[in-house]
Amino acid sequence: MDFIKDLTSIVGADNVTASHVDCLAYSRDMSIHAGVPQAVVFASDTEQVSKILALANSQQIPVVARGTGSSVTGAVLAVKGGVVLDFSRMNAVKQINKADGYAVVEPG
Repeated sequence: MDFIKDLTSIVGADNVTASHVDCLAYSRDMSIHAGVPQAVVFASDTEQVSKILALANSQQIPVVARGTGSSVTGAVLAVKGGVVLDFSRMNAVKQINKADGYAVVEPG
């Protein structure tokens, strides 16, 4: 099966890119390290994330989670290829509990 086609069926064509230019844009962070992914996929909810991870696992494709890409250690780079799972579109504040001093937020 074609992995990119399978990703597209999960998140839609507007949320997957395998273009070389786009993948290069995700190959760096604020560190000296680099790693070019084979694709970048944008998830919008936890169900999509679960399906993406299950698909990648079934085909032994590495997945790197990325929030906003502000890492300074190379932790958001696809140094072994695979897919960058970009959470930047999952950026809602779900709950703020002032009394107990915590907030529930999405990963992006």
